[in-house]
Amino acid sequence: MFADLSVAAKHLHLTYHGVLRMGYLALRLSVSQKKYLNFPRFFNLLAIVPLRLLANLRHHREIIQILQLPVYKGVTEKQPHLSLKYLKNEYLAYGLATPLRSASIRYHYKYISTALRPDLLRKILFERVVIYEYVNQDSRFEVNMSLSMPYHSEGEFSITFDLENTAIFILSFTIVPGFVVGLDVEATLLISRLQGVRGCFTQIQHATKSMLEVSPQTVLVAALQGIAMALGVQYIASVSSSTCVGNSNPKQPSTEFSTAYDDYFISRGAIKNQTGFFCLSLPFREKPLTLIKRDHRSRTRKKRRFVWQISESVRDKLREYCQIPLSRTESEASLPQTLSATGHPTWRSTPVTSESVAAIVPGAVALRRFSPASAGPETAPSP
Repeated sequence: MFADLSVAAKHLHLTYHGVLRMGYLALRLSVSQKKYLNFPRFFNLLAIVPLRLLANLRHHREIIQILQLPVYKGVTEKQPHLSLKYLKNEYLAYGLATPLRSASIRYHYKYISTALRPDLLRKILFERVVIYEYVNQDSRFEVNMSLSMPYHSEGEFSITFDLENTAIFILSFTIVPGFVVGLDVEATLLISRLQGVRGCFTQIQHATKSMLEVSPQTVLVAALQGIAMALGVQYIASVSSSTCVGNSNPKQPSTEFSTAYDDYFISRGAIKNQTGFFCLSLPFREKPLTLIKRDHRSRTRKKRRFVWQISESVRDKLREYCQIPLSRTESEASLPQTLSATGHPTWRSTPVTSESVAAIVPGAVALRRFSPASAGPETAPSP
Protein backbone atom coordinates (compact mmCIF):
# COMPACT_ATOMS: atom_id res chain seq x y z
CA MET A 1 0.00 0.00 0.00
CA PHE A 2 2.76 2.44 0.98
CA ALA A 3 4.62 1.54 -2.20
CA ASP A 4 1.56 2.45 -4.28
CA LEU A 5 1.20 5.71 -2.38
CA SER A 6 4.85 6.60 -2.95
CA VAL A 7 4.52 5.93 -6.70
CA ALA A 8 1.36 8.05 -6.81
CA ALA A 9 3.11 10.83 -4.91
CA LYS A 10 6.05 10.71 -7.32
CA HIS A 11 3.73 11.02 -10.33
CA LEU A 12 1.88 13.87 -8.60
CA HIS A 13 5.18 15.65 -7.99
CA LEU A 14 6.21 15.21 -11.64
CA THR A 15 2.84 16.48 -12.79
CA TYR A 16 2.95 19.49 -10.46
CA HIS A 17 6.52 20.28 -11.54
CA GLY A 18 5.47 20.00 -15.17
CA VAL A 19 2.54 22.39 -14.71
CA LEU A 20 4.82 24.91 -13.00
CA ARG A 21 7.37 24.49 -15.77
CA MET A 22 4.67 25.11 -18.40
CA GLY A 23 3.65 28.26 -16.54
CA TYR A 24 7.24 29.50 -16.41
CA LEU A 25 7.83 28.86 -20.12
CA ALA A 26 4.52 30.50 -21.07
CA LEU A 27 5.39 33.56 -18.99
CA ARG A 28 8.88 33.82 -20.46
CA LEU A 29 7.51 33.41 -24.01
CA SER A 30 4.85 36.05 -23.36
CA VAL A 31 7.45 38.53 -22.08
CA SER A 32 9.77 37.86 -25.03
CA GLN A 33 6.89 38.49 -27.46
CA LYS A 34 5.61 41.45 -25.40
CA LYS A 35 2.36 39.55 -24.77
CA TYR A 36 1.79 39.70 -21.04
CA LEU A 37 -0.49 37.20 -19.32
CA ASN A 38 -4.02 38.53 -18.99
CA PHE A 39 -6.64 37.01 -16.69
CA PRO A 40 -8.16 34.56 -19.25
CA ARG A 41 -4.74 33.13 -20.15
CA PHE A 42 -3.72 32.99 -16.50
CA PHE A 43 -6.99 31.22 -15.59
CA ASN A 44 -6.58 28.77 -18.47
CA LEU A 45 -3.06 27.87 -17.33
CA LEU A 46 -3.80 27.41 -13.62
CA ALA A 47 -7.37 26.05 -13.77
CA ILE A 48 -8.33 24.63 -17.18
CA VAL A 49 -5.09 22.72 -17.79
CA PRO A 50 -5.21 20.88 -14.42
CA LEU A 51 -8.89 20.00 -15.03
CA ARG A 52 -7.99 18.56 -18.43
CA LEU A 53 -5.26 16.55 -16.74
CA LEU A 54 -7.78 15.04 -14.32
CA ALA A 55 -10.19 14.26 -17.14
CA ASN A 56 -7.44 12.46 -19.08
CA LEU A 57 -5.63 10.88 -16.14
CA ARG A 58 -5.68 7.33 -17.58
CA HIS A 59 -4.16 8.44 -20.87
CA HIS A 60 -1.68 10.63 -19.01
CA ARG A 61 -0.48 7.60 -17.08
CA GLU A 62 0.07 5.80 -20.39
CA ILE A 63 2.22 8.70 -21.60
CA ILE A 64 4.27 8.55 -18.39
CA GLN A 65 4.74 4.78 -18.83
CA ILE A 66 5.89 5.17 -22.44
CA LEU A 67 8.37 7.91 -21.52
CA GLN A 68 9.81 5.66 -18.80
CA LEU A 69 11.09 3.23 -21.41
CA PRO A 70 14.92 2.97 -21.26
CA VAL A 71 15.34 4.58 -24.68
CA TYR A 72 13.68 7.78 -23.39
CA LYS A 73 15.83 8.09 -20.27
CA GLY A 74 16.69 11.76 -19.78
CA VAL A 75 14.27 13.17 -22.35
CA THR A 76 11.92 14.56 -19.68
CA GLU A 77 14.86 16.44 -18.20
CA LYS A 78 15.46 18.00 -21.60
CA GLN A 79 11.75 18.84 -21.97
CA PRO A 80 10.19 18.84 -18.47
CA HIS A 81 6.73 19.61 -19.86
CA LEU A 82 6.85 16.89 -22.54
CA SER A 83 4.14 14.73 -20.97
CA LEU A 84 1.85 17.73 -20.37
CA LYS A 85 1.98 19.85 -23.48
CA TYR A 86 -0.94 17.98 -25.11
CA LEU A 87 -3.18 19.66 -22.51
CA LYS A 88 -2.79 23.03 -24.25
CA ASN A 89 -5.01 24.04 -27.14
CA GLU A 90 -1.88 25.23 -28.97
CA TYR A 91 -0.48 21.75 -29.60
CA LEU A 92 -0.09 20.28 -33.12
CA ALA A 93 -3.15 22.01 -34.58
CA TYR A 94 -5.95 24.33 -33.56
CA GLY A 95 -9.26 22.53 -33.16
CA LEU A 96 -7.91 19.14 -32.05
CA ALA A 97 -9.75 17.78 -29.02
CA THR A 98 -7.66 16.91 -25.96
CA PRO A 99 -8.16 13.11 -26.40
CA LEU A 100 -6.86 13.39 -29.98
CA ARG A 101 -3.82 15.36 -28.86
CA SER A 102 -3.22 12.77 -26.16
CA ALA A 103 -3.57 9.91 -28.66
CA SER A 104 -1.07 11.64 -30.97
CA ILE A 105 1.74 12.01 -28.44
CA ARG A 106 1.20 8.47 -27.12
CA TYR A 107 1.20 6.99 -30.59
CA HIS A 108 4.29 8.89 -31.71
CA TYR A 109 6.57 7.79 -28.88
CA LYS A 110 5.25 4.23 -28.84
CA TYR A 111 5.60 3.92 -32.62
CA ILE A 112 9.06 5.38 -32.90
CA SER A 113 10.41 3.28 -30.02
CA THR A 114 9.54 0.10 -31.93
CA ALA A 115 10.38 1.35 -35.43
CA LEU A 116 13.90 2.71 -34.89
CA ARG A 117 16.96 1.19 -33.28
CA PRO A 118 17.65 2.68 -29.82
CA ASP A 119 21.06 4.08 -30.80
CA LEU A 120 19.62 6.20 -33.62
CA LEU A 121 16.55 7.23 -31.62
CA ARG A 122 18.64 8.49 -28.70
CA LYS A 123 20.86 10.43 -31.08
CA ILE A 124 17.75 12.08 -32.57
CA LEU A 125 16.45 12.90 -29.10
CA PHE A 126 19.66 14.36 -27.66
CA GLU A 127 21.72 15.42 -30.68
CA ARG A 128 21.08 15.86 -34.41
CA VAL A 129 21.27 13.31 -37.19
CA VAL A 130 22.31 14.31 -40.71
CA ILE A 131 19.92 12.48 -43.04
CA TYR A 132 20.85 14.26 -46.28
CA GLU A 133 23.67 16.49 -47.51
CA TYR A 134 24.33 18.32 -50.75
CA VAL A 135 27.57 20.12 -51.62
CA ASN A 136 28.19 22.36 -54.60
CA GLN A 137 31.16 24.56 -55.43
CA ASP A 138 30.62 27.24 -52.79
CA SER A 139 28.07 25.94 -50.25
CA ARG A 140 27.22 22.94 -48.12
CA PHE A 141 23.59 22.07 -47.40
CA GLU A 142 22.34 19.56 -44.84
CA VAL A 143 19.02 18.17 -43.66
CA ASN A 144 19.15 17.33 -39.95
CA MET A 145 16.64 15.40 -37.85
CA SER A 146 16.18 16.07 -34.14
CA LEU A 147 13.74 16.51 -31.28
CA SER A 148 11.67 19.64 -31.90
CA MET A 149 13.44 22.56 -30.26
CA PRO A 150 12.49 25.28 -29.46
CA TYR A 151 9.05 24.90 -31.09
CA HIS A 152 7.83 22.29 -28.60
CA SER A 153 4.13 22.61 -29.43
CA GLU A 154 4.47 22.29 -33.21
CA GLY A 155 5.45 18.64 -33.45
CA GLU A 156 7.67 16.09 -31.72
CA PHE A 157 10.45 15.79 -34.34
CA SER A 158 11.94 18.42 -36.63
CA ILE A 159 13.98 18.25 -39.80
CA THR A 160 15.89 21.41 -40.60
CA PHE A 161 17.44 22.64 -43.83
CA ASP A 162 20.86 23.97 -42.88
CA LEU A 163 23.21 26.21 -44.85
CA GLU A 164 26.73 26.05 -43.41
CA ASN A 165 25.42 24.64 -40.10
CA THR A 166 22.73 27.30 -39.75
CA ALA A 167 19.06 26.35 -39.98
CA ILE A 168 17.16 28.42 -42.56
CA PHE A 169 14.00 26.30 -42.94
CA ILE A 170 12.18 24.04 -40.46
CA LEU A 171 9.66 21.22 -40.85
CA SER A 172 8.15 19.73 -37.68
CA PHE A 173 6.12 16.52 -37.68
CA THR A 174 4.55 13.88 -35.47
CA ILE A 175 3.58 10.27 -36.19
CA VAL A 176 -0.14 10.15 -35.40
CA PRO A 177 -2.88 7.54 -35.78
CA GLY A 178 -4.75 8.05 -39.03
CA PHE A 179 -8.12 8.88 -37.46
CA VAL A 180 -6.63 12.05 -35.91
CA VAL A 181 -6.42 13.59 -39.39
CA GLY A 182 -9.54 11.87 -40.75
CA LEU A 183 -7.84 8.95 -42.52
CA ASP A 184 -8.70 5.27 -42.17
CA VAL A 185 -5.04 4.17 -41.97
CA GLU A 186 -2.75 2.92 -39.24
CA ALA A 187 -0.22 5.77 -39.15
CA THR A 188 0.29 9.19 -40.73
CA LEU A 189 3.08 11.76 -40.59
CA LEU A 190 1.46 15.04 -39.57
CA ILE A 191 3.29 18.23 -40.55
CA SER A 192 2.55 20.98 -38.04
CA ARG A 193 5.27 23.46 -39.03
CA LEU A 194 6.78 24.23 -42.45
CA GLN A 195 8.31 27.68 -42.37
CA GLY A 196 11.50 29.53 -43.13
CA VAL A 197 13.56 31.06 -40.36
CA ARG A 198 12.96 34.77 -39.95
CA GLY A 199 15.69 36.88 -41.51
CA CYS A 200 16.99 34.09 -43.79
CA PHE A 201 15.24 35.06 -47.04
CA THR A 202 18.53 35.72 -48.86
CA GLN A 203 19.94 32.34 -47.78
CA ILE A 204 16.75 30.58 -48.87
CA GLN A 205 17.01 32.20 -52.31
CA HIS A 206 20.66 31.15 -52.56
CA ALA A 207 19.82 27.56 -51.59
CA THR A 208 17.02 27.39 -54.17
CA LYS A 209 19.30 28.55 -56.99
CA SER A 210 22.05 26.15 -55.89
CA MET A 211 19.74 23.10 -55.87
CA LEU A 212 18.29 23.14 -59.42
CA GLU A 213 15.63 25.72 -58.43
CA VAL A 214 14.23 23.31 -55.83
CA SER A 215 13.23 25.25 -52.72
CA PRO A 216 14.27 24.23 -49.18
CA GLN A 217 10.57 23.72 -48.50
CA THR A 218 10.36 21.04 -51.20
CA VAL A 219 13.67 19.50 -50.09
CA LEU A 220 12.30 19.04 -46.56
CA VAL A 221 9.01 17.57 -47.78
CA ALA A 222 10.99 15.17 -50.01
CA ALA A 223 13.12 14.21 -47.01
CA LEU A 224 9.94 13.59 -45.01
CA GLN A 225 8.73 11.30 -47.79
CA GLY A 226 11.98 9.34 -47.37
CA ILE A 227 11.38 9.09 -43.62
CA ALA A 228 7.85 7.85 -44.26
CA MET A 229 9.10 5.22 -46.70
CA ALA A 230 11.72 4.04 -44.21
CA LEU A 231 9.04 3.69 -41.51
CA GLY A 232 6.51 2.09 -43.84
CA VAL A 233 4.01 4.97 -43.65
CA GLN A 234 1.95 5.70 -46.76
CA TYR A 235 0.31 9.04 -45.95
CA ILE A 236 1.44 12.53 -45.03
CA ALA A 237 -0.95 15.14 -43.66
CA SER A 238 -0.43 18.82 -42.92
CA VAL A 239 -2.11 21.59 -41.00
CA SER A 240 -3.59 24.49 -42.95
CA SER A 241 -3.02 28.20 -42.45
CA SER A 242 -6.09 28.37 -40.18
CA THR A 243 -5.08 25.40 -37.97
CA CYS A 244 -1.32 26.06 -37.68
CA VAL A 245 -0.55 26.81 -34.04
CA GLY A 246 2.29 29.10 -35.11
CA ASN A 247 -0.32 31.46 -36.54
CA SER A 248 -1.34 33.99 -33.90
CA ASN A 249 -4.46 34.95 -35.88
CA PRO A 250 -5.95 31.71 -37.26
CA LYS A 251 -9.33 33.29 -38.09
CA GLN A 252 -7.64 35.64 -40.57
CA PRO A 253 -4.43 33.92 -41.75
CA SER A 254 -1.84 36.19 -43.29
CA THR A 255 -0.67 35.78 -46.87
CA GLU A 256 2.59 34.29 -45.60
CA PHE A 257 0.79 31.41 -43.85
CA SER A 258 -1.61 30.85 -46.75
CA THR A 259 1.32 30.62 -49.16
CA ALA A 260 3.42 28.38 -46.90
CA TYR A 261 0.64 25.86 -46.24
CA ASP A 262 -2.53 26.14 -48.33
CA ASP A 263 -1.04 27.18 -51.67
CA TYR A 264 1.95 24.88 -51.38
CA PHE A 265 0.05 21.69 -50.57
CA ILE A 266 -2.66 22.40 -53.10
CA SER A 267 0.10 22.74 -55.71
CA ARG A 268 1.38 19.31 -54.62
CA GLY A 269 -2.03 17.78 -55.27
CA ALA A 270 -3.12 17.53 -51.62
CA ILE A 271 -6.79 17.37 -50.75
CA LYS A 272 -8.17 19.19 -47.71
CA ASN A 273 -10.55 16.78 -45.98
CA GLN A 274 -13.47 17.39 -43.64
CA THR A 275 -11.20 17.63 -40.58
CA GLY A 276 -9.25 20.54 -42.08
CA PHE A 277 -5.99 18.71 -42.89
CA PHE A 278 -4.26 18.46 -46.25
CA CYS A 279 -3.61 14.79 -47.05
CA LEU A 280 -1.17 13.23 -49.51
CA SER A 281 -0.61 9.59 -50.38
CA LEU A 282 2.91 8.36 -51.11
CA PRO A 283 4.72 8.56 -53.40
CA PHE A 284 3.66 12.09 -54.29
CA ARG A 285 1.69 12.47 -57.50
CA GLU A 286 2.90 15.17 -59.87
CA LYS A 287 1.22 16.88 -62.79
CA PRO A 288 1.62 14.72 -65.93
CA LEU A 289 4.44 15.93 -68.16
CA THR A 290 2.00 16.10 -71.08
CA LEU A 291 0.31 19.04 -69.34
CA ILE A 292 3.59 20.95 -69.06
CA LYS A 293 4.90 23.16 -71.84
CA ARG A 294 7.22 21.27 -74.15
CA ASP A 295 10.09 23.70 -73.55
CA HIS A 296 9.89 23.10 -69.78
CA ARG A 297 9.54 19.31 -69.73
CA SER A 298 13.24 18.51 -69.65
CA ARG A 299 13.87 20.88 -66.75
CA THR A 300 10.80 19.59 -64.89
CA ARG A 301 11.88 15.98 -65.31
CA LYS A 302 15.36 16.85 -64.03
CA LYS A 303 13.94 18.60 -60.96
CA ARG A 304 11.58 15.70 -60.22
CA ARG A 305 14.41 13.22 -60.54
CA PHE A 306 16.47 15.30 -58.11
CA VAL A 307 13.61 15.49 -55.58
CA TRP A 308 13.00 11.74 -55.84
CA GLN A 309 16.69 11.06 -55.28
CA ILE A 310 16.48 13.07 -52.04
CA SER A 311 13.66 10.82 -50.83
CA GLU A 312 15.59 7.70 -51.84
CA SER A 313 18.76 8.89 -50.12
CA VAL A 314 16.95 9.62 -46.84
CA ARG A 315 15.08 6.32 -46.99
CA ASP A 316 18.27 4.33 -47.60
CA LYS A 317 20.12 6.15 -44.81
CA LEU A 318 17.40 5.41 -42.26
CA ARG A 319 16.55 1.92 -43.44
CA GLU A 320 19.62 0.34 -41.83
CA TYR A 321 18.42 1.68 -38.46
CA CYS A 322 14.82 0.52 -38.84
CA GLN A 323 13.65 -2.51 -36.92
CA ILE A 324 10.76 -3.05 -39.33
CA PRO A 325 11.95 -4.28 -42.75
CA LEU A 326 9.94 -3.32 -45.80
CA SER A 327 8.44 -5.99 -48.02
CA ARG A 328 8.06 -5.37 -51.76
CA THR A 329 6.97 -7.42 -54.70
CA GLU A 330 9.56 -8.86 -57.03
CA SER A 331 8.72 -6.32 -59.70
CA GLU A 332 9.42 -3.51 -57.21
CA ALA A 333 12.64 -5.03 -55.91
CA SER A 334 14.88 -2.66 -57.88
CA LEU A 335 14.49 1.00 -57.05
CA PRO A 336 13.43 3.21 -59.96
CA GLN A 337 16.54 4.96 -61.26
CA THR A 338 14.40 6.90 -63.72
CA LEU A 339 10.88 8.25 -63.51
CA SER A 340 7.98 6.82 -65.44
CA ALA A 341 6.63 8.39 -68.61
CA THR A 342 4.29 10.57 -66.56
CA GLY A 343 7.11 11.68 -64.28
CA HIS A 344 5.90 9.69 -61.28
CA PRO A 345 7.95 7.28 -59.14
CA THR A 346 6.23 3.92 -58.79
CA TRP A 347 7.72 2.52 -55.58
CA ARG A 348 5.40 1.99 -52.61
CA SER A 349 6.11 0.88 -49.08
CA THR A 350 4.13 -1.60 -47.04
CA PRO A 351 2.18 -0.03 -44.15
CA VAL A 352 3.18 -0.96 -40.62
CA THR A 353 0.68 -2.87 -38.49
CA SER A 354 0.61 -4.00 -34.89
CA GLU A 355 1.06 -7.59 -36.00
CA SER A 356 4.13 -6.82 -38.12
CA VAL A 357 5.84 -5.04 -35.23
CA ALA A 358 5.09 -7.81 -32.75
CA ALA A 359 6.29 -10.47 -35.19
CA ILE A 360 9.50 -8.71 -36.21
CA VAL A 361 10.70 -7.16 -32.95
CA PRO A 362 10.87 -9.80 -30.18
CA GLY A 363 9.67 -8.41 -26.88
CA ALA A 364 8.70 -5.06 -28.39
CA VAL A 365 5.67 -3.19 -27.19
CA ALA A 366 3.03 -3.87 -29.83
CA LEU A 367 1.61 -0.81 -31.54
CA ARG A 368 -1.88 -0.18 -30.27
CA ARG A 369 -4.37 0.77 -32.92
CA PHE A 370 -6.12 3.73 -31.39
CA SER A 371 -9.73 4.26 -32.26
CA PRO A 372 -12.03 7.20 -31.61
CA ALA A 373 -13.68 5.14 -28.87
CA SER A 374 -10.39 4.66 -27.03
CA ALA A 375 -9.19 8.21 -27.53
CA GLY A 376 -11.25 9.57 -24.67
CA PRO A 377 -14.62 10.95 -23.68
CA GLU A 378 -14.77 13.57 -26.45
CA THR A 379 -15.93 12.61 -29.90
CA ALA A 380 -13.18 12.13 -32.46
CA PRO A 381 -13.73 12.94 -36.14
CA SER A 382 -14.84 9.94 -38.11
CA PRO A 383 -12.52 8.86 -40.96
